[in-house]
Amino acid sequence: ETISYFLWNKVGVPSPANFHFHFRVIRGAQESPADPYAGDFWGLSWAQEKYDVNFLDAHNLERGNLYKLVDNYVLGVDERRYLAPFAVTNADDFYNIENNLTGLQSRQWLEAHANYTNWYRYDAMAEAIRHYDVWPSCNKNGAWYFEPLYGTNNNNYGRLWVLPYDS
Repeated sequence: ETISYFLWNKVGVPSPANFHFHFRVIRGAQESPADPYAGDFWGLSWAQEKYDVNFLDAHNLERGNLYKLVDNYVLGVDERRYLAPFAVTNADDFYNIENNLTGLQSRQWLEAHANYTNWYRYDAMAEAIRHYDVWPSCNKNGAWYFEPLYGTNNNNYGRLWVLPYDS
């Protein structure tokens, strides 16, 4: 996961910051150095940045609607992690992509609703690291960010960026 996120960030796909840390629980004044299972060291753990408004700010992304996809459900509003100013409030941007992003759309529609530069980078890295726990209709292991597009005719839906999760 750490290497995957590092690589996605390197190719311009915003990915969660993450780090490893030692987890210790102090239960008493004595440590038991002779027995590694009786001391206060509980091992290494891992933490990662959440998809929320702080993620957008940390990665210098404009404030657009942000959804963290949930495995086996298509929940729209319940998957939203940030509601952007002037964006749709009822998850219509989410459902528009879920229901309409197909090869049957015109090129103009596709380019107005999906950021293909982001997609090519995301997908190329997913193939390179063998991140196969995603497929076109899976709606999991990722996040959808809708880049605000003011003055365009896409109903304030924004343009989709696919962001990685759980690779």
